[in-house]
Amino acid sequence: MRRSILPVVVTLVLAACRSEVVEPAPTTIGTPTGKDAGGEADTSTIPSNCPAPRALGPANVSAGFLRPVKVTIAGVADGDSGRYNFPNAANQGVRMLWVNTEESFGDDMTAFGVETKATVIKWITDAKEIQIAVQETAPGSGIPDSDPYDRWLSLLFLDGELLQTCLLYTSDAADERS
Repeated sequence: MRRSILPVVVTLVLAACRSEVVEPAPTTIGTPTGKDAGGEADTSTIPSNCPAPRALGPANVSAGFLRPVKVTIAGVADGDSGRYNFPNAANQGVRMLWVNTEESFGDDMTAFGVETKATVIKWITDAKEIQIAVQETAPGSGIPDSDPYDRWLSLLFLDGELLQTCLLYTSDAADERS
């Protein structure tokens, strides 16, 4: 099994940004108390001279995406894809942009993929509001961009927080086959 490229990328970023360390932006999904899964204080840090990530919420989605809309969950396929009920499309397949999780079924299924799917299902079912911003085929086109499986490529927000960010903060987006 090949190793994830994520540790290499993190190492390169940290090497480029060596200096004093600061706490990362807080996240409420996954670790609402600021503690890790073992109940210990989360001591994750990032170097201070690295640019802070821009907080991305439903109110400030950039050009190239349709306006975020409230949806309901129809089902989760994997940690990075599922089916949602949109105001204008029921049971529409969605693939989250910018993350890749391992498979939770089929020949490529892994224990990590099954665990990540369970985590995402919990986050989604615990959320009071789900919003999705679908990427457009071209900025301003109004046409949803989709992958080869006809899933809309999207940003998914749970109670205003980008789910993709939560997957990265909790390391659930690592794909060992990458």
